[in-house]
Amino acid sequence: MGIQFGIDEDVLVYLRSQHVGKEKAVTGAYIKLSFGIDDTTLRQILYKLRTNGHPVCENASGYFYAQTADEINDTIQRLLRKSNNLNDATLGLVLSHQVFYDGWEAIPRDD
Repeated sequence: MGIQFGIDEDVLVYLRSQHVGKEKAVTGAYIKLSFGIDDTTLRQILYKLRTNGHPVCENASGYFYAQTADEINDTIQRLLRKSNNLNDATLGLVLSHQVFYDGWEAIPRDD
């Protein structure tokens, strides 16, 4: 689907006017339904807004426009945890190449 012209600004205006602060978080499902977008498009919009310096935050309840620096910091920590998990999964896949080269079976890691 991709980002439609202007929809990223529409989502930004919506969050800034209706969902300021973590107490007013809105679910991704509701945003997708309201704007007629899919998961990929929502992720692209959030990425674009954040990389352009807009404090669009998230927590377990959903997405919101930051009201405090602590909300931004909490979202940064959340994104860093996700990034670390993706890095771990990527490393696991890199290691899995050995199955094809050496014929060994992968053994689960003890974490």
